[in-house]
Amino acid sequence: MPKFQLDNQELESLIKAMKLVPENTERVANDYFKNIGSKKAMLEIIELIPVGEGKGPHAHDGKPLKAIYFNLGFSVTRKRAFDYLAYPNYGIGPRNPREQLFFELGLESVSGALTEEITQRLIEAAAPKI
Repeated sequence: MPKFQLDNQELESLIKAMKLVPENTERVANDYFKNIGSKKAMLEIIELIPVGEGKGPHAHDGKPLKAIYFNLGFSVTRKRAFDYLAYPNYGIGPRNPREQLFFELGLESVSGALTEEITQRLIEAAAPKI
């Protein structure tokens, strides 16, 4: 499953903000990822999940994803009941002729906003010092 990762340009601006509050960087970043960032990423991924033609509940309408947190980041994966989402995501089987990569595309589309928000939080945390 995809992980939230930064590109080089995003990383440079984030490093500058991290240097402003070195003693609180991890706490600020991890709190943001756990309380806000991962939820935004999951919502974006859910919007891209296709809705099947069958009757009954669909993953798109439920809460099919969970976040796994690690220091300064997170990854998004399926809940066990929604393991079948791997088939359309990776284009596996006769009903899924192409990869849809909604996990990867969803996380990629929200990556810039997450980086901007975490950078802003770090700058705000440093504000009393500046």
